[in-house]
Amino acid sequence: MRVSFANRVVVHMGPHKTGTTAIQQYFFEHAPALADQGVLYPEAGRHPHFPNQHWLLGQAICQGDEAYLDQFVRELNDEIAASSPDTIVISTETLAREAVGVEHLRRLRALFPDATVEWALLFREPEKLRRSRYAEQVRAGLLAFPRGIEDLINPRFIGQLERVAMLAKACPEDAIRVTSFDAAKANLAEHFLAMLGLETLYDRAWADGSTHESLPVGVTEFFRYVNRLPERFAGPVRRRIRQGVWDKGWRFAWAGSAPDPELDDLRPFLASNRAIERLFFEGKSVGLAPHNSGLASDPIMQDHMWLKDHVIAYDPLEGDPAANPVQDVNERKTA
Repeated sequence: MRVSFANRVVVHMGPHKTGTTAIQQYFFEHAPALADQGVLYPEAGRHPHFPNQHWLLGQAICQGDEAYLDQFVRELNDEIAASSPDTIVISTETLAREAVGVEHLRRLRALFPDATVEWALLFREPEKLRRSRYAEQVRAGLLAFPRGIEDLINPRFIGQLERVAMLAKACPEDAIRVTSFDAAKANLAEHFLAMLGLETLYDRAWADGSTHESLPVGVTEFFRYVNRLPERFAGPVRRRIRQGVWDKGWRFAWAGSAPDPELDDLRPFLASNRAIERLFFEGKSVGLAPHNSGLASDPIMQDHMWLKDHVIAYDPLEGDPAANPVQDVNERKTA
């Protein structure tokens, strides 16, 4: 089966820890108003426990669940028939997980053979990305002291340029829209809409109450000890402390700090992010890496020069799409 839709489809694929929840919550809360203006954030593909994102669709793509994909197509076709949208926006960071490959991206793309598909990603500085993921896993009880953080320095997770290259190879006819999470964070939903050319649809009265704020370092480190307890004790303690920190402003003094990788472990990713800035943001620093010529980004940039024809970068520091030689996707498809 295929989705009967010949207009624009935007697939927001994260990755994790780049403000995806805030973006998803905006579209979820404004779905009826957006639909009235031609933008469909479909109910198809969502999970009852995660109603603000298309988690079921992402899982089905990753697992090759053709039965569910057929159901998704039927449900989405019904929504399209009811609202006649100009644009469909789908969001699931599942597509940016480590195990996702070319075949998964093509599987999703094949559902929309007649549509103009665009992919949306947010970049983040590698050290902040790693720390945020570390804090999230500690907060959830997934890391227990004294476990290390080797699994958090994973090229498939923080190698953002390689993710874009994989996407461009999987779907060469599609445009890839990117921006910097670190630069856009203060007004994330507004910048995301602007990146898609939908800035007039932003509700300036909206306030995001769902943001997963990182816990202070002292709390995070304390949790590493709490996580050594049996889960029947550790879970309630974590919940109580999180509630106290966020609702009552509890503070934890801590002399130590989260374990850090060797600088050499992150240097390749910092150099890669600097290459991203040079390739897609006219060389300007947008918070992805130190503006440092010693990062040896030249070879990386040269190897990925071909991506400039696929990527449309939005610079939140300027508020306008960064100038780069990208043809309109429709022009590319008809050329």
